[in-house]
Amino acid sequence: MREVSYISFKSPLPFQIMEKQIIYVEDKYYPEINRFIEKNYEKITKLFNEEGYDFAYIPVIQKNILDENSGIIRYYYPDVSFDFNNSLKNSTPQDSYTILFSSLKDKEELKSGFICYGFHFYYIQFSYFPILFKSENDLWNDIEWYIQSMIDLESSYSDCNDLDDFLLPKKKNSIYAILPDTYARSKKDRADFFFRKKLLSFYPLLKRL
Repeated sequence: MREVSYISFKSPLPFQIMEKQIIYVEDKYYPEINRFIEKNYEKITKLFNEEGYDFAYIPVIQKNILDENSGIIRYYYPDVSFDFNNSLKNSTPQDSYTILFSSLKDKEELKSGFICYGFHFYYIQFSYFPILFKSENDLWNDIEWYIQSMIDLESSYSDCNDLDDFLLPKKKNSIYAILPDTYARSKKDRADFFFRKKLLSFYPLLKRL
């Protein structure tokens, strides 16, 4: 049975919130699901993008941060240590998920699935949609159902006027200061903007590894 539920996180989060960002999480490594995402990453990303959502898959984020050709983290955080790169190389996505789950407000039993920032009153709330591998066709159907459900739910979300209260302490080089939305004008600029913003938003989480 398909169902979207809600989970809450303690403040501050170990990463910076990007609204309308869908993050894949898992309590342990699920080989079939990860192989499916890796094989279809571009197509899944495109499906989410077409409805205005950004897809965050931590294994890809870790790989992109380690990619010396991008140099994004070192550019915006020139004091990043050599130890950070080493710890990131020696860590797994499961280490990141463990840190992420440790910030849950309650001890929810999360498995594999998608989370997305929704709305809050007194705490940080995300929607959670569990996914289980049955067949590739079933996974595609689940993703399409999930996208439609998020579109339907979006109209009921409360306006979030104090999102900044739940972000990590602001610094002059925070992603919101160094990557203003006016930077993203052309289609290529927008793609580059969100790529950089995504990596920088997860840097605080990966720095804990």
